[in-house]
Parts: sequence; structure tokens; C-alpha cells
Amino acid sequence: MLPWLDAHGDPLGALSGATDWQATLDIAPAANDLDAPVKRLSIESSLTGLALGLPAPLTKTAAQAQTFHLVTQFGGNGPRTTHVTLGKVLQATVRRQPRADGSTDLSSLDLAFGVAEPVRNEPGIFIHGKASSLLLEEWASVLHASGSPVPALPMRFDLALAGLGVLGQQFDAVTLRGEKNAEGWLAHIESARVAGTVLVPLDPLHAPLVLTLSRLWLTARAGAAPQTLIDPRSLPTVAMTCESFRYGDIDFGNTAVTTTRSDTGLNLQALAVTNPAYQLTASGAWSLVKAQHHSALNLEIRSPKLGQMLSSFGYAMAGVAGAPAVLGLTAQWPGMPTQFSLDNLTGQLDLHVKKGRMLDIEPGSGRFFGLLSVQMLPRRLTLDFADFFKKGFAFDRIDGSFDLEHGNAYTNSLIMAGPSATVEVSGRAGLAAQDYDQRAVVTPALASSLPWAGAFFGPAGIGVAAAIYLGQKTFTQIPQQVDRFLSRRYAIIGPWHDPKIERL
Repeated sequence: MLPWLDAHGDPLGALSGATDWQATLDIAPAANDLDAPVKRLSIESSLTGLALGLPAPLTKTAAQAQTFHLVTQFGGNGPRTTHVTLGKVLQATVRRQPRADGSTDLSSLDLAFGVAEPVRNEPGIFIHGKASSLLLEEWASVLHASGSPVPALPMRFDLALAGLGVLGQQFDAVTLRGEKNAEGWLAHIESARVAGTVLVPLDPLHAPLVLTLSRLWLTARAGAAPQTLIDPRSLPTVAMTCESFRYGDIDFGNTAVTTTRSDTGLNLQALAVTNPAYQLTASGAWSLVKAQHHSALNLEIRSPKLGQMLSSFGYAMAGVAGAPAVLGLTAQWPGMPTQFSLDNLTGQLDLHVKKGRMLDIEPGSGRFFGLLSVQMLPRRLTLDFADFFKKGFAFDRIDGSFDLEHGNAYTNSLIMAGPSATVEVSGRAGLAAQDYDQRAVVTPALASSLPWAGAFFGPAGIGVAAAIYLGQKTFTQIPQQVDRFLSRRYAIIGPWHDPKIERL
């Protein structure tokens, strides 16, 4: 083991193994009898056999060779200076100022990554240069575990990183500049997928993490990989504004998020998303009670065009023209917010859509919004109601309320009402399985029935049409029983993309 490491210990617990080393000690005579002689200690090693268990870029296996050179100068009346070189990965220069009692105080620390030159005689702490990658959570965990306090010195950084890992996201070609000020760590970050400023408070339990970003484009999580449980009471609150926020293929646009602390965890105080397709507002909570995580969300989306809104979320709803819409969701699920799953979701969803037109949609043309099985009806119903649906089904409103339970949405009140007909749907839509088991009742409006009654009912249609016609001329109110007489019932069963719609 290196003698310098033996003397100072390994506060990070990162070293294991042993390595050969060579040391040289030079002693210069003192200038006078009052001064101590100046000593210069030099240590060199290949570090073969010694493993360095720190996060990247300071990680090394025991089998790897890495040039190590340490030079420290002490004695005399001047500051003690130590310079460390670790291959082409890091150069560190430490200066300590002697005190009257013989101890020393840290006066400057220069950490130069890559081939960057150390900055001489720079007061405080400066971290700069180029590094291959940096994983913030791993470094934060290591430094927290070490228990080492942050020195009360001016601190600044200027780094060019090939990769930056944070919260499960990987950002490439990142520049990171900033400093520690009276409020906390202020960082300016720039890359293709994230840009803006981040203020990390010195006291995260009493001040928020503030993000002011021009863009934040996150990649969607792949699969359902196990996630490390996090105590929400230990997390900082967040105040974020972002001009362009994306998650996977979804472009949310301008986004603002504010969280607050509670006795049991964190509250989503406010979430606001604004873009041309819709406006979204939400609130929620993440709690930890008796070692059990719980998440809740209240959400409302308003859109001038239902099809445009759903298309922005990847659903094949371009076949809906017009249709201003309001969607409200109240949902709960066990686990952390990131453990959201349709299988364990419970709650209620309400949908209110105004005047629009449901156009024909080709089966298998894309991802469908499964709560609206009525979007698949026009293609099948043209066989029975050709005059109604040949140009798509115009509707005055769509209203529905759904109970959400373990991956399914149940409704007895999905109604699509139009000038030509009313469609009522009840049953189950499988959100997780993406299938239907529903029944639909299609009731033509009486005022529209006369043109096709003969064709629909055969020879009796002439008499039906005449009766309807006379009824319209004779009575101010037309019995609803006539509408029901003309209604047809259907079963909607099968996958969202191509269900079987059969007349009952």
C-alpha cells in the first residue's frame, strides 16, 4: 500500500488491493536557523494490483495499470503544496496554509480532468477540464457516505463531459459551468437535449431545487426494470420552468412544475403544460406511510380539437374533426410515481366532447385511444346506416364517465349524440390488455329516418316511413318509442386495433 494513503487513510472506502511504489525524499537545507528545512517527497507507481472503486471517470480495476505520480513539498515557512497526476485522467494540486499551531488549512484545490493544465495560485476550489462521463447520483452517494464536509471556500467548475448521467437519463456532449454561492450550487448546462440553469440549494430540506430550462428532452424508460425505492421525505422540493419539455416521442411544450413538502412525502402542488394542442393542469401526492409508497394524481386536459390532442400523445385519432374536449382524471396507485402501471391503477375518468365529426378509420392504422370504441363504429355501421355514416358520423357531443380498476375502464354512460343518431356504449375497455368487451346501442334520430326507412325495413318500410311522416306532421311531440323501434344493438369484442363488431 502507498505510504501516503496509509498515513491519511481512505475516507471514501474506495481502495482495495496493494501495489508496488517507489519514493524519493529530498531535503534542502534551511536558509537560516529560524526556518525548518524544506522537504520534497515524490512517489511513483503503476497502481497495478490496486483497485479504485470510485464512479467514472475515477474507476480502475486491480488488473489495469494507471500511471500515478505524487509530489508534495513541506517544511519551511511557506504553504504545503501537493501535486497528483493520475495518467491522463486527472491532475490535482492541493495547497495548504500553515497555522501557528503547526496544523494547516486548505487554501486551494485544483482538479483538472483530462489533459487540462492546473490553474496555478488560484484561490478556492476549481474543477475543470474534460472527462468521459460523470454519474451525479453515484458521486453524490459516495460523498455523502464519506461524511466529509464541503470546504468553506469559493468553488467553481467548468467541465466538458462526453456523457452526464442523472436520474436514469444519459446526456451526451455536455458543458457544465457554475459556482457555489450563498444560495447553493448554480450550474449552467448545455447539450443537445438539455439547456438552462440549475440551482441546487445548500439546504435541500428548506429550499427548492430550481430549474430554469429552455429545453429538457428525456428518453422514455425501457421496460419495467426494478427501481430503487426512494424516501420522498428526503427529496428536495422542485420549482421548474421549461420552454420545451419532451418525454420520448411526446412533446409537451411549455411546462412548469412546483412541489412542496408534507409530513409523509411530497406534494405535486402544480403542474401546467401549454402547447397548441391542449392545456394540462395537475396536482398530486407521493407519500410513504408505514413503509408503503402511495401515489395520487388529479389531472385535467382541455383541447380545442380532440384529434389533435390525442395525436400528440401518439394515438391514431386523425379521423376526428373539430371536437373541443375536456378530460378529467382522478387516479391512485401503490408505489412511487415512477412505478405507475395501468395494471394497478384505480380512479375515475370523465370525458366531455363538443361538436365534431367521427371519420372512418382503417383497422390497424395505428395506436387507438381505447376508451372511445365509438371511433371504430362508423366502418361497421355503414352496413346498416349507410346514409348516416358515408361521410363520417357528425356528433353534437360525446360524454362518458369511466371507473378505473386494475387495468380496466368500466362505463355505463358513454354517449355519442348527433343530429342523425345516438350511440350508447357500456361495458369494459381493457387499458392494460388493450381489448374491448362492450355493448353499443345505435338509435337513429326520427327526423332523419324517412329517407332510408324503406331500404332498412324492406316492404314494410313504406308504411313505417308514412307513419313517421304523418306523425311528424300531426304531433308536436314524437314518441320516443319510435326511435327505440329503429335502434340496433351491437357487441364490440376484441383488440383495440381491430375489434369484432357484431349485430345482436
